[in-house]
Parts: sequence; structure tokens; C-alpha cells
Amino acid sequence: MKLKSYSLKQKLWLVVLTILFMAIINSTLITTLYYENLYVDNVENLLTKQAEHIAGYYDGGELTEEYLEMSRSSERFIGDLTVVDDLKKLNGVHNKLPEDTETTLKNGEIVQLRDCFEGSCKEFMTVLYPLLNNDDELQGIIYSHTPMESTNDFIKNLTMSSSMIGIVFTVVALFLGYKVIDYLVKPLKEMKTAALKVSNGDYSITLEETASDEIGNLSRAFNKMSEAIREEDQRKRDFIADLSHELRTPLTYVKGYTEALINGVAAPENTMKYLEIIRKESIRMQNLVHDLLELTKLEANTMEIKLTPVVFEQAVLDSLVKYESIFIYGKMNCVLDLDSELIILADIDRFEQIIQNIIENSIRYTESGGKI
Repeated sequence: MKLKSYSLKQKLWLVVLTILFMAIINSTLITTLYYENLYVDNVENLLTKQAEHIAGYYDGGELTEEYLEMSRSSERFIGDLTVVDDLKKLNGVHNKLPEDTETTLKNGEIVQLRDCFEGSCKEFMTVLYPLLNNDDELQGIIYSHTPMESTNDFIKNLTMSSSMIGIVFTVVALFLGYKVIDYLVKPLKEMKTAALKVSNGDYSITLEETASDEIGNLSRAFNKMSEAIREEDQRKRDFIADLSHELRTPLTYVKGYTEALINGVAAPENTMKYLEIIRKESIRMQNLVHDLLELTKLEANTMEIKLTPVVFEQAVLDSLVKYESIFIYGKMNCVLDLDSELIILADIDRFEQIIQNIIENSIRYTESGGKI
């Protein structure tokens, strides 16, 4: 299976387990090898110091019985110790001594061995310490030795202790790894669920912003995106509602004045005026449909506004003409107080929409026989 097919949680667990496995293996090997070498060196040093201690009582002459007795009864630092006057006496003890052992001892050098005793499979650590007389001749040999079984037991105990510590460390690391991975993956799962809800039109969903790390920043960015989408959706709804309202008014007038002309209700002298109203309302509906097609521009706040000089009084009077029949039917009196010389810069279509909205709201909240 390719790594790409793994989930993020599986990849994180793979990284954690790999690092954990390598750490345990390396620490166990390093600890075991280090302490084994350290312990073996320590045993060799103790055996050497033990031999040097006994050699300190040698006066450089013949090996006396008193000296031998002293060596046998002296306190041992480690293992056992024996003094012999001939290297051949050790050939029956060790399986086989190196060929250059005697030469090395005659040169006054210490010999350190790790081998087995004759007839035994147990491994021993041995130190052969030369006793040179006053003429620098090999007079005797201090044989200091200890079985390696104790050393091996130490290594086994060390390995077992390291294994137990490794197991405890593994359990703790897995627990912490679970917590950390769950901390990292849980917000992503919540974000996935929230993204699906947003894609289905639920823009009210928000994520908790409890952290200040990259996950927290991602949550904040998601919330900003969701809020922006919600605001755009609301603007779109508001626009469609406003557009529906704007279309309803001209459609009502076109229908009303058309029926008046068809049914002969309108006076002949008002025919051209009503036809002009129908034409202007048709143009207004055409412009509204055009605005609907430019919804994207509106949402991006880039809709073009065409400013032209507009005579304020004339624009209001042109808008009021459409409502003459309503004023007559509702017995409403419209009072005007306009400045005939006022000229403004405005988009004529948008300006007429504003005036018509004001007039329609006034009609809606004015009782029959009232004054506007």
C-alpha cells in the first residue's frame, strides 16, 4: 500500500512508532555495550589492583612460605588470588595460555585474559601479575581471577532493567502520542465536517479558536471564510428581495394602465401619457433585469453608477405621474415643496427607484383622504 493512501492519523502514528522503535533499540544497544565495557574494565582494574596489593609485600627475593601464606589469607577485593612460582603450574588450570605469556611476564608486563578453565565451560577473567626479583628475573606470578558469570548476570540484569524501562517508556510514549495525534487530527476532522456543512448551504457553522498554533490559525481562517460566504449569501438574498420589490411596482403599473387603455376606461386625452408611462416602466424593468445579470458586480462592489445632471423637481414629478390614479382612487392629496432650480448629479434609474420607494411607503401608511 502506498504511503499516499494513508490518512494523516496513520502517517503520524507511523512516524511516532518508527521514532519510538529506533530510540528503544539504540538506547538499549548503547546502554548495554557501554555498561558492559565499563563493567568489564572495572573488573579488570580491581583484579589488577588486587594483584598489585599483594605484590607490594614482595621483597624481591625468594618466595617464602610466610609470603605465600600472607597472599592466601589476605582480603580479596574481587574473585580469588593465588601465587605460583612457575607458569607451568597454570597450564593445568587454563585450557591454553598464549604462547607469548611467559615472555610478556619476564618483561615485567601484566597479562589479562578472558578464557575458560580446564574442564569447565565457565568463562573467567584473569590477571597474571609478574613478581620480578632484584635481578629482574621472573620469580613468581600472582594469579588473580574471577568468574565472568557475575559479569554476565550483571549484563542480563541490566538488559532486563533496560527492557522494563523501555516497556514503561513505550506505554507512556504511546499514551502521549495518542493525545498529541488526537489533538492534531481532531480539529481537522471538525473542519472537514464544517466544510461539508458549508458546501450544503449551512453557513452558520463556526470552529473553536482555542489554540494559537497553525491549527488555530487554520480554524480562524476557516471561520473568516465561512463568515464571508454567509455575508455574500445574505447580500445576494437581499438583492433578490429588493429586485423582486422593484419589479413588482413597474409590472403593476404596466398591467394597470394597459388594462385601462384596452377597456377604454382612460380618457382619450390621457392615452399618450399612459403609453409614455408604460414605455418608461418597461425601460425600468429592462434595467432591473440588467442589474440582475450584473449581480456578480454588485457583490464585488463594482457595479457601475452612471452619474448625470438631473433636475430634481422634474425627476420627482415624473415619478409622481405613475401614482395619479392611486391618489385619485385613495382620495389622497400630495403636497409638493420643491426647488425648481436644484440640479443634482445622480444615476437617474437609481434615483427614480429611491423616489418611488418613498412614495410607495407613504401611500402604504397613509389612510384614505390623507395628505402626503
